Amino acid sequence: MRFLYLIVCFLPACMMRPVGIDGRPSVDQCNFHVNNFGKGYRWEHLPVPITLHSKTMHDQAYNSTMKVIDEWNQVWTSESGQGQGLFEVVGWVHYENALDIENRDKINTVTLVDQVENSSCGQSRCLLKSNQQGVTSMTGMFSLSETDIFLNDADFDFYFDGGMNNNRSLNSVAPPSSFFRDLWMSFLKYLFFWKKPERDPAFDRGFIPRHLIDFESLVAHELGHVLGLGHIEDEGSIMRRQLGSGVMRRGLRRVELNSLLCGYGGQETSFN
Repeated sequence: MRFLYLIVCFLPACMMRPVGIDGRPSVDQCNFHVNNFGKGYRWEHLPVPITLHSKTMHDQAYNSTMKVIDEWNQVWTSESGQGQGLFEVVGWVHYENALDIENRDKINTVTLVDQVENSSCGQSRCLLKSNQQGVTSMTGMFSLSETDIFLNDADFDFYFDGGMNNNRSLNSVAPPSSFFRDLWMSFLKYLFFWKKPERDPAFDRGFIPRHLIDFESLVAHELGHVLGLGHIEDEGSIMRRQLGSGVMRRGLRRVELNSLLCGYGGQETSFN
């Protein structure tokens, strides 16, 4: 039986239509993507197991991703009354060609895509285009069976605020290190300190340099897609279609939480 394959993107140039295939709504009443049967597209059980791509996730990306996941889990367990979180990071994976859509392995992975991978991947097989900040691929039939996040580190520069997550470990193994890459990103951060930053009026969380994409904001958006959420055009939502450079949108807010409670609130959580 053929699996439904859906890609949702987050970038300034991407505009998704409000309806899906054959004129059906693209989201249900809980703001979840709908499958081929017109039903909300979600996981049967929580938490969702997540792996990180060991070839690409440097220290800053690792710490920022874990920080976002921790925040989502803490808010969810507090507000939902359920004992387990939304996500559980379970280990590392390694792909030589992470962008190959034929590599469907039932493993949910977060990957940074560098220039080499982006330039060597044929357009017919690539998920990530040069004008996309990130995409999340979603696979399944009656419910989600696999999701993969791809973040464009080839065509966009990311902002990391240095927030460390020292209380968390991943199988007691330190994340892959990339000293020179981190040094270069720090140099860019201070080189452009004079550029006027921008503030999203719906998110009063601080300033970042105008030329950089806030990594935590991008990861939070894509993790929403991993759970099945579609785009939400509420002014206060991290699931808005577009994220401009120099804009910070962080934290699980009430609009996303209400959608998650609507979709997962009565669900039994389990993880094997």
